[in-house]
Amino acid sequence: VLMVDFSCALKLAMPLAVLSAMREASGSHTTVKGGKFLEALAQTETVVFDKTGVLTEEKPTVNRILPREGDEEQVLALLASLYSGSKHPLGGAVTKEAGKRGLGLFSCKDLTILPGKGVSGTVNGKQCRALSPDAAGELFPSFTLCEDEKQALYGKTALCCFEEDRCVGLALLGDGLKHDSRSAVEKLKKAGISCLLLSGDSKESTASTGKEAGIPRILSQASPGQKEGILRELRQNGKKVAFVGASADNAPALAAADVGFTLGSGAGLLLKKADVLLKNGHPSSVCTALFLSRKALCLLKENLLLAFLFNGIGIGLAVAGRLPPLFAALAAGLSSLCMVFNALRLRRFKETSGKERTKKN
Repeated sequence: VLMVDFSCALKLAMPLAVLSAMREASGSHTTVKGGKFLEALAQTETVVFDKTGVLTEEKPTVNRILPREGDEEQVLALLASLYSGSKHPLGGAVTKEAGKRGLGLFSCKDLTILPGKGVSGTVNGKQCRALSPDAAGELFPSFTLCEDEKQALYGKTALCCFEEDRCVGLALLGDGLKHDSRSAVEKLKKAGISCLLLSGDSKESTASTGKEAGIPRILSQASPGQKEGILRELRQNGKKVAFVGASADNAPALAAADVGFTLGSGAGLLLKKADVLLKNGHPSSVCTALFLSRKALCLLKENLLLAFLFNGIGIGLAVAGRLPPLFAALAAGLSSLCMVFNALRLRRFKETSGKERTKKN
């Protein structure tokens, strides 16, 4: 009976499946920080996407400058000076465009990040701000967009440039959809996972991206605190939620989700808060991680079932005197090998969209 005790098989059942899954995830440019997150991934019912840098290209471009005072170069130089010390993707697009045009930047002092709204700083001794249209309306009640600006803004992200209390112009930025964003959303839907687009950008810009990606549920103009609250509310309603974010202000939302995804180019704080790192920055990697975790959980259960079967049958035969010691020893080794080979089936993992789980061919 002692020789046929398959405790090794029971001990190997879980870690082998988890380690095999983490190895396969690494081969797909995905790093999972621990086995407990694999289980949480397998149970995910809703995936919440941020917009900029996640579904859309990480580096948006400046499409148009609409000056109200001075010319385009003056407005762009002022915006680029404000964003010169920021790592936000929109700021990077502005500074890059200023560099292309060969514009000199001014020194910016007392730079302050306004989460979900923009930035503020002192340029040439004047208080300057780069704000979203909604944030500008809150801070300056008299601020409005003219009809031409509203038409130009549709589907774009706007930065309103303020010098003291005067809006000197707007920069319109666009970020094209990543090539695999729509296909990733379709795969998740086919697997029975609902998708939500949660962004701090304007309603028009978020709606345009949601339509392109095939996500009907959108929430726009959300501050970092509001994003965190929405995720906590989803969890309180019994949903298992994963959040995918790329910018530093998404750190609270990542911490609030059951599982947080971030991209390999994310800020240091974001990398600490995230549970899963997508090194290649592709939305399709979210599908791979989710489907792989489901397959790993399935194999884990199979390993446990096999281990208990070996123990039940082997000990029963040994107690009845039907299992010689030599065969008992061989059976004990065979049980461990079964755990290993079953876990190695993940090496043949191939992502497919199924209602319950992914299958390997």
